[in-house]
Order: sequence, then C-alpha cells, then structure tokens
Amino acid sequence: MSLLYKPLETITSADLKGLIDNGVRESLYIEYKTEVFDKRDAKKRMQFLGSISGFANASGGDLLIGVEAQDGVPVALPGIDDAVFEQEKLRILAVVGSSIQPSMLKDLHEVPVSEGRRVLIIRIPRSWNPPHGIENDGHYHFYQRHSAGRSPMTLDELRMSFTLAAGVPERMRQFHASRIAWLKEPRSPGYWQKPAFVMHILPFSGMMGMATANFSNKHAMWLLSPISNRDQNMQQDGGVLRYNADGPLRTPAGGDNWHTQLFRNGALEHAGAEPYISAEGSGVVLAWTLQTTLVNIIPRYIRALATFGVTPPMLIVSSLINVPGVKLWQGKGYACHPLSREGIDRENVLLPEILFTGTGDEPPAKLLKPMFDGLWNAAGLDRCPYYGKDGQWDIDENWLDDPDRPY
Repeated sequence: MSLLYKPLETITSADLKGLIDNGVRESLYIEYKTEVFDKRDAKKRMQFLGSISGFANASGGDLLIGVEAQDGVPVALPGIDDAVFEQEKLRILAVVGSSIQPSMLKDLHEVPVSEGRRVLIIRIPRSWNPPHGIENDGHYHFYQRHSAGRSPMTLDELRMSFTLAAGVPERMRQFHASRIAWLKEPRSPGYWQKPAFVMHILPFSGMMGMATANFSNKHAMWLLSPISNRDQNMQQDGGVLRYNADGPLRTPAGGDNWHTQLFRNGALEHAGAEPYISAEGSGVVLAWTLQTTLVNIIPRYIRALATFGVTPPMLIVSSLINVPGVKLWQGKGYACHPLSREGIDRENVLLPEILFTGTGDEPPAKLLKPMFDGLWNAAGLDRCPYYGKDGQWDIDENWLDDPDRPY
C-alpha cells in the first residue's frame, strides 16, 4: 500500500493516520522521515538526496517528512513546526535543485496534522531521463529505490538505466504505430474503416518496462467512459466493460462508435468515430465536440490510471486516421458555422504530442493548446480560434465536467 493511488492535493491527515493504523511499512513507493536533515550533517544530507534521486531512478514514490517511524513502520505524526516550515521547504528545493543532476520533477504538498504542525509530502515521479546523480565534491553518486530502502546503483544498473531511458521514445513510437496499423486492418472493429480520432496516453514507466497496471479497482473502471457519471445517471450510455488479451475494454452499450482500452503496461487508448467525426460526405471533424470531450476525459483518464498504479510522466499522442479530404467544422457549441475551406491533405495526421508531468496546476485546455492548434492547422487554418490572446480558452464552463464530482 502507498499513497500514489491518490492525487497529491487530495491527501489529508486521515490518510496519514491510516498509514499508522494499517502499519504501512516503508517500501519501494514510500519513505518516512521525522525531520529535514541537519544542514551541518553532510552524511544526512547525502541520505536525504539519495532518497529523492532513488525514487526518480526507480518507480517513483512519496517521501513524507514529519512522520516518526520505528523499523520502517510509522508510529506518530509529529509534523514540522509552522514557524520553520516554509524555511525548511525552501531549503529542500534549493538543495535538491543544486545537487541532483539532471534536474528532476518533484511536487510538494503539506498536510496539517495538529495545531501548528504540518507534514510535508514530496512526490517524485518515475523519471523519463534517468539516472539522476548527486554531485558531492566533484563526484556523482547514484542511488536506486527498492523494497527494503535505497542502495547505490551498480555499474550494470547504471548501464541498464541509460539504455532503457534512451529507448523510451522509440518504444512509444512503435507502440503508437502498431496500434494505428491494427485499427486500420480489416479485422479491427468496422468503424475504423471510416474517419476516426485515436488518442494514446503512454506512461514512461510502462514504456520502460518498469510498471504493470493493477486492474483490481472495479469502481474506477467507470472513469474510462467518455460519458461523465452525471450523464450516465441521466440514462445516457456510459458503456459496458469487458476484457480481452490486452486488458479491460470499455465500449458503448449500443453501437460501436468508440472504445477505451487499457493495456497491462499502463497505456490507455481511446478512439472514436461518430462522436468526433461526422460521416457526412467525405467526413467532417467536429472540432468543438472533440476538443471539449478531450478537456473532460483526459484528466478523468489520468485519475483512473492513478488508481491502477500508473503515474506520470506520460505522453499524450493523438491522431486522425482515414481523413483525406475531411474538413473541419468551425462551430462553437451547436451554433451553425461554415466548414473549413480546405480539407485534410493526407490519410493520417499525427497531432502535436503533449507531455504531462503531473506537476503544477495548468488547466487541461491550456496544456492541450498545441494539440488543438495542430488540429486546425491540418485543415489549413492558422490556429485554434477558441483561445484568446492571453492563451486562455474561451469556453462555456457548462461544457466541462465538475472537477469536484465524486466518481
């Protein structure tokens, strides 16, 4: 058990107390420290940095500061005094930023545990650019996390880390290309012979062979529908769940115009024809419907992946297939607008890729802007017109899912 299944910002003192009640021992994914290292103790400083870099060089994890543990089992939540909390947080960021190379992603979250005391959680995702070393007196030290703690990386582990990292982009391209090829073959569902949209969310950990998705959480499977729970409760089609050789597959109860497929390596594929591309004439891309749907479902799918043990960083790769001559419908909402003057000039279109790191609070629409601009470029237009000069998406919030709705 760890906290990685929960979005960092949702972790509360009740979750931390649950670690104590359940005797959650330090593991591959979690480590406890009572306090930040003493700045005068060089050995403790190296141990602290080894914990941070070790998570990044392995499968990612959470470092909890302000949790007392005995033999790796949490027993109390003394927290960090509010009087020094911000100072200690800044010191951590400064030391990690100046000592670990290459620089690495991390996210911080604070949880009040008693009057004037807080626990600091540092979440470190699995790195896509390992190995990360700690610079000390002109030498670099490399650590890797394992189930019993951390240890220096051996020469073979370093060699494997460099090799795996170098091969990730190629494995992602191969995975995406093989799925597009399969969808276009006659044996695939019949609707893929028509114009369609295909999206893949590809976790770096899965592409490096470092993660296997855990599909035991049946409730989270509802998150795999492009229809929100709100609409499902209104008797609309949220889809049915079944399994195939790749993993869980959700399809609509009636018809076959979309699917969401989970793979054992944590990758996710969502594809659709009629919801996003009308079959009128040679076909029309319904840009507004496609874009508002993606803004809704990508955060939902990432939350679902987190419950299956799949965490960022991730690459979002999207394509249009079977689209030569297809035009773009320029409507906003359901208003009538003309089609683009030009049609798409090729069979398949690979849209700009999006890197999702899991850090920061960038709105989905802003994160996806390069992909959306690429969609409009494919139809001969200079950019997506749904964004203002400030880069913010001018969208009716009624089109968006309620982010606070429980799923």
